[in-house]
Amino acid sequence: MMHAASVLPDGKVLVTGGTNSAENSAELYNPSTGTWTTTGNLNNPRMFHTASVLPDGNVLVTGGINVYILNSAELYDSSTNEERLVLFKNWLNEHNVIWKNVDIRSSILYGGFALYSTSSEELPIIEISTSLLMSSESAKNSSTFIPPTSAVFNQAEQHIDQETLMLTLFLLHERSKGIKSFWYPYIQVLPTTFSTPLFHKENYVENTSVYYLTETMRQSMSEVYDLINPKIFTLEDFLWAYTIIGSRSFKLTDFSTTLIPLADLANHVSFAQEASLCTKSVDKQTNRLVLKTTDKKIEAGDELCVKYNSELANWQLLLYYAGDFNIKPQDTCYQALIGKDCVDFNLPQSNTYQMTYQCNTKQILKSAYLEKNGIEPKYTDFSHKKGSTRFCETLDYIFFNGDLTVEQVLELPDDPTSESYPDETHPSDHLMIAATFRLL
Repeated sequence: MMHAASVLPDGKVLVTGGTNSAENSAELYNPSTGTWTTTGNLNNPRMFHTASVLPDGNVLVTGGINVYILNSAELYDSSTNEERLVLFKNWLNEHNVIWKNVDIRSSILYGGFALYSTSSEELPIIEISTSLLMSSESAKNSSTFIPPTSAVFNQAEQHIDQETLMLTLFLLHERSKGIKSFWYPYIQVLPTTFSTPLFHKENYVENTSVYYLTETMRQSMSEVYDLINPKIFTLEDFLWAYTIIGSRSFKLTDFSTTLIPLADLANHVSFAQEASLCTKSVDKQTNRLVLKTTDKKIEAGDELCVKYNSELANWQLLLYYAGDFNIKPQDTCYQALIGKDCVDFNLPQSNTYQMTYQCNTKQILKSAYLEKNGIEPKYTDFSHKKGSTRFCETLDYIFFNGDLTVEQVLELPDDPTSESYPDETHPSDHLMIAATFRLL
């Protein structure tokens, strides 16, 4: 007794807490079968609490008593990854999206969802109805979305272009509608968090150019957020939506900056020759966006990747995609980290981010192996997954700054000693790297 019960969108009932000296249990009741199923426990046992169903179908559990009065809150996620994926796939099928020889499942390398080839003989075929695309035109045609005033657009222009701001706010608007949004099946498969520098709570990159870029962008986005003066989302929500647009949108001739459900599950690669998919165009007769395959050989089980906006400057690549620096020495992100003169300053001179980067290029990182040997290792990751080609590249580094000098680095093998790692000698597909430093 003294528990809370909430009816979920699917008709099931979530029962949380209660008294048997305050419980932390949670159970789902299915009225169609008359059965109970245990689910994840509450973090804190509680009774006399409240439970509210949010627009997205999740349940917010707040307050209550556990010896003392509780002032904490917990969020119950009503759907599993599998349920989200089923809902998204059904949505695609309901709107006649063509996705042959393609599967959607959790990404092995990056987490979240990704696209995979299901055939070595037949190429993937992806055609997406334009009705599913989310663009600034979608925002303008919406009957429920109220765009910012011209005055706000004009004041925000020095920080963010009008099209990106419009789409960022529209995405947040649709997310706030929960299951009532046409795009709900798509929105609920988008990443909920990011590990990119913009979202770091700790200053891992302090005293580097990345840190100053991050702080400048946060400040700029904070100023835009204050101009909007929203009531339904926080600054962190705004940064989330801004990053979604910056990292997942495509530039289309007919729609300009656009979120493309399904297509944006293909992860980003730095070079065009690494991509297995590319956007082609909108077929005017069928009103479908067609994705075509590149010349890269595709085997069953291969993850399908795409090169997103080719015109992104390097500072944007760092902030949108870096996070876990899964980059090679020849990649522009790596070059920017170590301070190589490779940043494309093609933006207007008034651009705040560009100016800040130029002013702080001396605050760079050093790579231990490059510093000691004059070159990065030949490879640090050697793997061969079934149905895919061998991967043998350098992905791991020891970056440092400050008053340190590299005394020695762990010697690595010149060539792989087996068909693939891990093996009896190497417990991981990544080689162990190590360095000894001396304080100056």
